[in-house]
Amino acid sequence: MPNTLPTSVSFQRKDSGVYGDEVVSLVDETHAALILKLYEAFARFQTSGAIREPLKEKLTDTLYEEDYQQANARLVGKTWKTMDLDTAAFLIGFHGCLGVNESLAILPFQFEILLRAESWVWPFVLLITSFRRAKKVPSSFEAAYDDTVLRHLVHEALQHVEAKYVNDANFLSSESAASLPRVIRDWT
Repeated sequence: MPNTLPTSVSFQRKDSGVYGDEVVSLVDETHAALILKLYEAFARFQTSGAIREPLKEKLTDTLYEEDYQQANARLVGKTWKTMDLDTAAFLIGFHGCLGVNESLAILPFQFEILLRAESWVWPFVLLITSFRRAKKVPSSFEAAYDDTVLRHLVHEALQHVEAKYVNDANFLSSESAASLPRVIRDWT
């Protein structure tokens, strides 16, 4: 179900060095029907109960341990029914720290942010980049790509993103302006 109450989300630098304290107003309601279809279609990837449980032991020291810990802290004790758009926005920069079902279940929330946003902000580049497809390189979105209904729905959502931001100066100056048409073709 779309989150119609929040009017903004923020990407805090304190959360990730890739964010620059952007605040995004969520004012565009013209894509509400598509957003609802995304929530309904991707609901099957949402587990019941808590999304994550607290870690019982510290992870081994890896390059991404801190990122995983941050993502985990946001998800511990949260359910898909209590998922909020600020958490979904935060996780745009942490897709590599999510399981396959978590990545798929969070997509409607993140598309909602993209489609309701007043303007393009840099963290959106990370989300668009995650949809790129490379031959023989598995992606956390393979289950969506392999399912005809989900693939067409993602394709439609990406087309809406392109149409929405076609005249947005921040979008046009981002790498997504050049890569989005290819991403859309990949999801055809």
